[in-house]
Amino acid sequence: MSLPKGDVTLEQSTLRLVDGVWQCQVSVRGPAEGVPPHRILLRVAPHTLRRWKEIEINPFLEARAQIREHLTQKDLGAMSLLTLL
Repeated sequence: MSLPKGDVTLEQSTLRLVDGVWQCQVSVRGPAEGVPPHRILLRVAPHTLRRWKEIEINPFLEARAQIREHLTQKDLGAMSLLTLL
């Protein structure tokens, strides 16, 4: 899957702490109608969030950048896993 041209919509479920890691599901939908969304199981460790805060990284911008990079990978299938670093 690659990012389609045009608007991309992200829908995120509530972040939940699972086994010591924050986790949620993100659905990515492109502008084409009838194409099922790609789902990402998104994970981020508390220590990663603390590090971002210490070095003043905006977590929303960083997550968006890492999701964008993740979606450029080939053969992701209908669902993939992304652990934010």
